[in-house]
Amino acid sequence: MDSYRPPQREVALRILTRRAWLDGTLRLPVSAHLLDYLRHAPRFLTLTGVQAEGSEREIPYFSLQRDAMAVVIPPEGEAGESLPETSPVVSHRVYCLLEQGSIRGTLRVLEHVRVSDYFMNRESFVMLHECVARLPDATGVTVEQRVPAAVVHSRHILGVSEPRLA
Repeated sequence: MDSYRPPQREVALRILTRRAWLDGTLRLPVSAHLLDYLRHAPRFLTLTGVQAEGSEREIPYFSLQRDAMAVVIPPEGEAGESLPETSPVVSHRVYCLLEQGSIRGTLRVLEHVRVSDYFMNRESFVMLHECVARLPDATGVTVEQRVPAAVVHSRHILGVSEPRLA
């Protein structure tokens, strides 16, 4: 007997691991937000059509450990997250120092939640919007890139600050 599988969609992702950038496609349920899916996904995620930096051959199927994903750059339109509609949400500009570089972006949290408390209780992925990422390219040179959103695994964040705006 076949097990039920909800209708799925394909999402092209750019993923930074400790060793390399990967470009591949993740299948997730049509109704799922990428951030929620990553937070609750199994230990290994199956990507299809993977291109690893430095490799000329496409890898048809690649199982990637979820915790190995330091930064995930989703395509535009995939930056949704499920925040309670009944509670006010506030935006904070944050700076995240990572093992490979840094990301500045906007973090959306419930009103009255301090940035430090938010990260203190975060075991998994966080969504940043309107980002400026300073990360290595395929040659290892750090480049600055603007991206609409980035999903960052909290285990790869070395420190966080909330810069004061002048």
